[in-house]
Amino acid sequence: MQITRDDLNDLLQEVAGEEVHQLADKVSQKAVIHILQNPTQQTLLAPVLDPVSNTTFYGGEVLVTSAVVQVNGTNGWAMVMDDNHKLALNMAILDGAWGAALFQEDITQLARQGAELQASNRQTEHNEVAATKVNFDLL
Repeated sequence: MQITRDDLNDLLQEVAGEEVHQLADKVSQKAVIHILQNPTQQTLLAPVLDPVSNTTFYGGEVLVTSAVVQVNGTNGWAMVMDDNHKLALNMAILDGAWGAALFQEDITQLARQGAELQASNRQTEHNEVAATKVNFDLL
C-alpha cells in the first residue's frame, strides 16, 4: 500500500498513542517546531446518507481536537476524534515532519501499521454484523 501525506491523519489514529508520541518526540529532538495553533476542541456536524432519498443530512455533532504546527518551516496539521490534545499535537508534528522530509520512513512504517489495524478492525466489525444476518426461506 502506497502511503501519502493525505493518509496520515486517518491511519495514525489507529496506532497506539504512545508510539505516535515516541516518534513525534524523535522529530522534536531533530527539528525546530513552532506551535501555530494549540490543540483545540471543536465540534463538527456529521453527515449521514439517507439511503431512501440518496441525500445527506446532519445526524449530530462529533467532538474533535485539532492542532497546527510548523516543523522546520513546513506546516503540519492533525484532527483526532474526541478530546485528545496530546495525540492531536503529536500527529500534527508527524504531518509537518512528513512535509519537511524528516523521518518519512518511520512515519510511513507507523502509518502502514495503522492501515493493518484499520483493515483488521473493519474485518472484525464486518464479521460481527454478518453473524446477525437473518436468512428467510420462502415457500
